Amino acid sequence: MTPPLSEQLLLAAASTVLNAREFCGQERVALSDWAADHHVTLSDVDTRAVFAIVESRWHDSRRTAGVVHAITPTERVAIDRIFSEAS
Repeated sequence: MTPPLSEQLLLAAASTVLNAREFCGQERVALSDWAADHHVTLSDVDTRAVFAIVESRWHDSRRTAGVVHAITPTERVAIDRIFSEAS
């Protein structure tokens, strides 16, 4: 079993995913690429932790920006699926 990632690595991974999200990129691919670049094996627990950080920070940034009608998580999944199928 792989030990959990440090908080520093989780935050770095989350930053990569947030950058991908900002530019409508493929978040899971971005996370996978980040892990490969850093020679890290992500467990399911690590992946969930990264996306929990991402969701929290994304929510905070939307609120700070005054976004009223944001894309829902369900809509985001559909959009990600469309991008994945197009590539």
